[in-house]
Amino acid sequence: MARDRFLIAPFSTGWEKDLKPWLIPEDGFSELNNAYIQYGRITKRVGTQYTGTTQLSSRLRLLVGTTNGSGNISSGTSPLPSLTFVVGQMFSIGDELFTIAVAGSNPMLTTSLTALVYTFNTGSGAYDIQGSLPNTNVYFYPAQPVMGLAVYEQGSIGEQTAFAFDQQSIYKFVSDQWLRETSGAVSFSGNDSQFFWSANWRGISASNIILFVTNFNTADQMRYYDGSTWTNFKPKYQVAATSVINTARIIVAFKNRLVLLNTIESTNLASNVSFVNRCRYSQNGSPLATEAFYEQNQVGALGGGFIDAPTSEEIVTAEFLKDRLIVYCERSTWELAYTGNEILPFVWQKINTELGAQSTFASVPFDKAVLNVGDTGYHACNGFSVDRIDEKIQKEVFKISTDNNGPTRVCGIRDYNEQLVYWSFPSVENPSSQVFPDKFFIYNYENKTWASNDDTFTAFGYFEQQSGLTWENTVTSWLDTQTTWNEGLEQAHSRRVAAGNQQGYIVLLNGSLSANAANLQLTNMSLSGAYIVLTVINHNLRPDMYIKIVGTQGVAGLNDVYQIQSTPDVNTILVTGSFTGTYQGGGTIGRISQVYIRSKEWNPYIDKGLNIAIDQIDFQVNRTADGAITIDYALSSAENVSMVNQSQLSGAILGDNVLSTAPYPISALEQQQTRLNHAVYFQGAGQFFQMVIYLSDEQLRDIAIAESQFMLHSLILYAQPAGRLSSW
Repeated sequence: MARDRFLIAPFSTGWEKDLKPWLIPEDGFSELNNAYIQYGRITKRVGTQYTGTTQLSSRLRLLVGTTNGSGNISSGTSPLPSLTFVVGQMFSIGDELFTIAVAGSNPMLTTSLTALVYTFNTGSGAYDIQGSLPNTNVYFYPAQPVMGLAVYEQGSIGEQTAFAFDQQSIYKFVSDQWLRETSGAVSFSGNDSQFFWSANWRGISASNIILFVTNFNTADQMRYYDGSTWTNFKPKYQVAATSVINTARIIVAFKNRLVLLNTIESTNLASNVSFVNRCRYSQNGSPLATEAFYEQNQVGALGGGFIDAPTSEEIVTAEFLKDRLIVYCERSTWELAYTGNEILPFVWQKINTELGAQSTFASVPFDKAVLNVGDTGYHACNGFSVDRIDEKIQKEVFKISTDNNGPTRVCGIRDYNEQLVYWSFPSVENPSSQVFPDKFFIYNYENKTWASNDDTFTAFGYFEQQSGLTWENTVTSWLDTQTTWNEGLEQAHSRRVAAGNQQGYIVLLNGSLSANAANLQLTNMSLSGAYIVLTVINHNLRPDMYIKIVGTQGVAGLNDVYQIQSTPDVNTILVTGSFTGTYQGGGTIGRISQVYIRSKEWNPYIDKGLNIAIDQIDFQVNRTADGAITIDYALSSAENVSMVNQSQLSGAILGDNVLSTAPYPISALEQQQTRLNHAVYFQGAGQFFQMVIYLSDEQLRDIAIAESQFMLHSLILYAQPAGRLSSW
């Protein structure tokens, strides 16, 4: 019987979980992990690159001083007042690293070949390094999670200053590195779930731009930056000195006023009273004037005041929709509507009574809607109604972990270059001991498709101060980089999405790259029987994941890629292997993206009551230098039965079921093609045929294959009927 051919292209459905696999559209997928749909094709998840030219300059750090002519530096006090000192922190002096691997007053691990003394006291913060590089800057790395990213909107277009925040400090990106700010009120005391909200607005004069920030921690207050100094921001709302606004969850500039939502205030009668539904607003003009927030019955008041939303729910987040301010409470959505009346400039209007938000940093603005994450789904508010956008994956929102303030850790951002939205969140799949996000969803807002990805991003933001893509700051080969050097995304000063992680690294997301920057510090390592014990603080990784280890010094015998065997605790990873020597530091760990794609269950003959047999699929893929991927399949809704494994057990000869994305050596023309058509063969028949695309263990351990690009343009199924529909 002649075979029928079925073309599946372009891909426009993406990940779909609301229907059984056999009911999903022909181009849909029941699983789409570490890959996504874009421009009608399937592509590997976005890669990452350092914000600086090196991994050290891409990490939050502070300059503690300079070594003397003998390479010595010491201090009886800590490099950062009030900082908690723990294992995993580090000093660097040039390319020499000094890693705190043991608590107490002990020598550090060092990559130095000359240093004679290198001790640190985790109790007092006292340090002593002697004999290192002379007359060289010394940096300290607090290794705390990135709690916020902000842009100060003053200065040249494409060169506006980026700031980052961890739990205790503010950092500024300057001269290709993240350095701790030292001018003014730059110290904080928040925990690892108190993230930083920021907003730009005017100062005393309209020409002076001010960056306001808050971490909603009463002890820290709000802060503002005027271009040179950070200052506490604790405005009075009455003449009385004790009537002040201590902090607010949200700060926005709206209708020529600074608006504070969900405030904690001190009054003449009580201290630190929480007004969860309150909007505090300043007068028109400068919010820094003494009387800027005075209520209108106060002497000198010019138009400040407050209005409480008519609900007991807490205000969670807010975002602009054109000239309107949409405010989300826990289970409802409101508009803070402008009246134009100086006596009562704002009123509350309810938009939706049942759908709200649970995450302050998950709002993503569009011209026609605001996207957000609630406790019942991913929503879009158009100013008149709130509707779900996650119909295809409607149960996935319930996989956001509620442990350890999980909903507060969800963050989202729009990637204009890639036409995607990213939402990072802690999943229920991660052990409760791991508190940081371990997954992020990709939402393609052009074709309304979804995908899931594995990674840890604690905060998102925009970044303009990049120097352009170079061979020095990318880990992807020329052929596997899906771009050109004159493309806008790769040029200096283009607006990019930045992401911070739990160890203070900040990277750029880049859809043109197929590999991930190594952004976890390998603090220590030892041997235990057949295992290598890796100390990686707050690693946030799970068993069976694959990692690459690079840059280790003092040891030999390490492979590039390992599979995680177990994670005894939040700071420990066990992998199978061995090494010789003594670890001196310098190692970093990067994730290997484990592409996993499961198609729908195909049977174009089901309307005729017939089974299906498929013996070949042609794959049109982008050409790579070394890439390959495995194609498995399942039959008759038995999705957990690998037919490749079954064929090997039975002795059937089907080839290796490997799809090569590299050109065949015998084909001269393929060496020049940008896209290749390669076939994979099968032997099976059943009620349905379901394809699985993944990287095998062997492929994941080959770094050239594991970090290759994968882009699928089309499929051609070679099929024929296989008898009356029945159980197989």
